[in-house]
Amino acid sequence: MSRSISVIIPCYNDSSALQSLLANLLPQCTESDQVIVVDASDDSNAVHDLCISYAIQHLRSLPCRGAQLNSGALKTCSDILWFLHADSQISSNSMESIRQTCEAHAGGYFRFQFSGSQSKLKNGLCQLINWRSRWGVPYGDQGLFFTRSAFQTAGGFKEVPLFEEVDLIKAVRRNGTFCQLPLSIGVNDRKWRKDGWIKRTILNRILATSHYFGVSEHRLARLYYRLK
Repeated sequence: MSRSISVIIPCYNDSSALQSLLANLLPQCTESDQVIVVDASDDSNAVHDLCISYAIQHLRSLPCRGAQLNSGALKTCSDILWFLHADSQISSNSMESIRQTCEAHAGGYFRFQFSGSQSKLKNGLCQLINWRSRWGVPYGDQGLFFTRSAFQTAGGFKEVPLFEEVDLIKAVRRNGTFCQLPLSIGVNDRKWRKDGWIKRTILNRILATSHYFGVSEHRLARLYYRLK
């Protein structure tokens, strides 16, 4: 029997992107699958109405990514949990790949690929991110998924302003395999375009290195918003 998947989608002022995602996601769902949108938008009406139109569950939350993800996970009833950002672009066989992967692994993530037009700079950054993900920790917007038992054993996401996924992924890797799928997930490049490609990349590395050496997530969040 095919394993069921609960898809948890944190959303913050992103109803247009969410609508596009749902149009690609829902045709992949079986009757036993579940989709939950955890909404922290300033004006929740648009997201709420969208969820009603698609007959999926809508939850309200404070705007903390870790809290959004955990509150969504508490409402799930499936064998596999897939945490998917609202502005993601997914392949038509993403859910089937997740089901197959979780037969032998504790979870995994997708290859990082910027959505939209491509360039040598964007492709080079994607290659670096995918290499780093294999040996370090993948980004939260790489479509992280876990078996329910692996997620619960690891204790869920840390409810902090940044790096909420780091301790979870490290704990899952200690108890099982957490693998990179051959499929890519489209990641919106708006933050890189807004901040500047090189500046954003350097800032990400400064924050990640500081976190590795024990600087608190709350202190790093203050630094992040000061340097943006």
